[in-house]
Amino acid sequence: MITDIQRFSVHDGPGIRTTFFLKGCLLRCPWCSNPETQTFEPEVFFLEEKCLFTKGINCSFCKLKNLNDLGLEVLNSFSAFEVSKIQCPTKALGIYGVELELEDFIKIIKKDYDYFINSGGGITFSGGEPLLQEIVPFLEAGKNLGIHATLESSLFAPADGLKRVIGLVDLFIIDVKILCADECKKVIGGDLNTYLQNIDLLLEEKKKEEILFRFPVAKNYTYTEKNLRLLIDFIKSYDLSQIEIFSVHNLGKIKYESLGKKPQTFAALSDSELERLGKLIEKETKSSVRILKY
Repeated sequence: MITDIQRFSVHDGPGIRTTFFLKGCLLRCPWCSNPETQTFEPEVFFLEEKCLFTKGINCSFCKLKNLNDLGLEVLNSFSAFEVSKIQCPTKALGIYGVELELEDFIKIIKKDYDYFINSGGGITFSGGEPLLQEIVPFLEAGKNLGIHATLESSLFAPADGLKRVIGLVDLFIIDVKILCADECKKVIGGDLNTYLQNIDLLLEEKKKEEILFRFPVAKNYTYTEKNLRLLIDFIKSYDLSQIEIFSVHNLGKIKYESLGKKPQTFAALSDSELERLGKLIEKETKSSVRILKY
């Protein structure tokens, strides 16, 4: 079950990549920019600014001529099955979440094969949380074609999911979020013990250069004096040689509104603040820091 396929990705692993965004996640991070990947079931979305009715144009595709308020009423009036038949011409009404068949997956990655090989790229499974779906056949298909595979994960998932894919993934990109057990549970709904046990499993089975850690910087959540100290201790305890950091953003606002949800607004860190944080981490840990900018 996927929400999107993003071709020509350059931030989801080495080279040029095709990224598959899987649906379903056990966490509820306040700074999440992909709310459409949180639940496991298909969801109807409505983008009012794209709707022809709101512009005074008669449209027969979903036959809503008599509705005055097209917002949440539309969301509550249609099932995902009904919307799948509408084919809204402006994409104002649609579904987050479609099933991707293995055969179609193979066709897609074959189409981008030359980009992968010439750039040192490949395929990336992101989310949501890829470890919560059965992706082994897809990883095996990519492996049979000689395509590099990256998996982005929070690691807040049962260990069995990680064990099934660990030998098929060339690069793991792992989030480091909140490292205080109580706050981790309270803020994002995660069990820190599960996360740390999966970290230990991953480091036992993979070389350190096959794992990349990323730290999302969110003021008042991950970007606190306490959590930064825990982050530094984490980097030291696992002797990490590199870590990527990035400021959370508000790019998911429209997606929240399309689902009838209220987005949270975050103050992004300035470039100078990120640079200072990067220098602090490097000074305290001797680890190399790369700043990602979206």
